[in-house]
Amino acid sequence: MLKLKRSRLVMPANNMKFIDKAPLRNADIIVLDLEDSVPSSQKLLARRDLKKKIEIANQGGSSIYVRVNNNTQLLKEDIDASISPPLTGIYVPKIEKAEQVVEIDELLSAYEKKLQLSDGHFKISILIETAKGLLNLNSILCSSKRIDTVSLGAEDFAKDVDLIMGESTKIALLNIRMQICIAAHAFGVLPMGLMSSIADFTNLEEVESSALLAYEHGFVGTSCIHPSNVEVLNKAFSPSEKSISEAHELIKVFDEAQQNGKSAIRFKEKMVDIPHYEQAKNLISTYEQILQYEQYKEICRKSYIGGQNI
Repeated sequence: MLKLKRSRLVMPANNMKFIDKAPLRNADIIVLDLEDSVPSSQKLLARRDLKKKIEIANQGGSSIYVRVNNNTQLLKEDIDASISPPLTGIYVPKIEKAEQVVEIDELLSAYEKKLQLSDGHFKISILIETAKGLLNLNSILCSSKRIDTVSLGAEDFAKDVDLIMGESTKIALLNIRMQICIAAHAFGVLPMGLMSSIADFTNLEEVESSALLAYEHGFVGTSCIHPSNVEVLNKAFSPSEKSISEAHELIKVFDEAQQNGKSAIRFKEKMVDIPHYEQAKNLISTYEQILQYEQYKEICRKSYIGGQNI
């Protein structure tokens, strides 16, 4: 089952109330967080029974990641506590150089051999949150085949470069987001992110507007910190019914044109050629994958509800 990445719900790993409800949230990805949402005094408690927490969160059909603390005191122990077959991958903040990724890759390879799992079973999702990380982006993205997504940690990045986030700095951040998006596509990594801060989670209209803009710019999904954002993101990062209808129509017309020896046609008052045709087919393929994944998650949720007598 191909799992999508439209919505990535981050929750503190020390909150069992949140974790018990994780399978019901319908997020494409659940992140059990050991980092910023967990106070220093709770770090070790959050790590306790983490494999059991992963098992619980996994029952809703979502991909499961653990966001680790990227420092010498906690990183290896965080990864060790996370490793179990249901885990999809490790979500690593504050990546600044390729060597950091290589070290984590080697750790994950050792765990896979120990558990007799296939090579590449565990993925690495990374956050760029510093100027150094941005400058080393290309070498970072090609440092491991495990890297599946890359995102900008806008708040931490702004702090690192003394950028005051506001209306006047939106363009500066947009340029940085697009650098990351383009580099990601160049190296076969999926870019995730909003065109604004995830901190403004209570304004669902703003979340939707920012997500739609990100989707138009080539991002595949983004993180959120509240369950109310999940369905907004799932919809925003999915093709609209109108776009699917037009894609089917374009493919039909273009197929007929190709049979008549044409590879460029006029469609809805616009010139359409091979790239548009391929894009339409990709859109339909993505839509079909979304339908399959939604059905899969629904089955998982019903099973979880039945098992918990909710």
